[in-house]
Amino acid sequence: MPVTFTIKLRDEASPAVRSVLANLRSRRNLHLAMGNRVKDLVRRHAISNERRKTATTARLGARRSGFWSQAAEQVQRTTPEADNAGVSIELNHPAWPRAFRDVFLKPLTGLYLTIPLVAEAYNRRAYRVAGLFFLKNKKGNAFLAKRTGQGKGSKLTFYYLLLQSVVQRRDPSLFPTTLEVENSARQGAADYLELLLERLQTGGARA
Repeated sequence: MPVTFTIKLRDEASPAVRSVLANLRSRRNLHLAMGNRVKDLVRRHAISNERRKTATTARLGARRSGFWSQAAEQVQRTTPEADNAGVSIELNHPAWPRAFRDVFLKPLTGLYLTIPLVAEAYNRRAYRVAGLFFLKNKKGNAFLAKRTGQGKGSKLTFYYLLLQSVVQRRDPSLFPTTLEVENSARQGAADYLELLLERLQTGGARA
């Protein structure tokens, strides 16, 4: 489910800025400049998330998924939708909803979600791991496990915990803070208005 957020310019500008705004035929380009600044902020935040996740997987000796790199690429391809009222940015990658709310996960096919328990299982589909078998412990918890070796020297390794659903709790740190978004939007507006001031001072056309 996509996440969409809208940015609007507050009417608290200085006299010089209000003078520029009065000369605007439309605020669309102003809002678009704001949206592009925020879009870049969100893209860089996704890259930062990827670096943190990569550090975690490296510490575990697990494979990288590139999940947040894909989210950053999606943001890069996104075009903010601007009009006189404001600008909206739609984020379609599944990484983003958890930044705003709890996310309920259930299997699209089959009975269980596979939760990796060892490094070899991370970012790897269970069917690609040879020798796995289903078992339940005395508490009724279900697993996919693998036995290596024979006789008394054999070893049982639990690869995946099997769950019918999972709730991932909201994690606001996955998205820039409100202050960061506001500052980026403000910088985008400032850059655009500075350009307009230069044009007005040199007798340029109204924007």
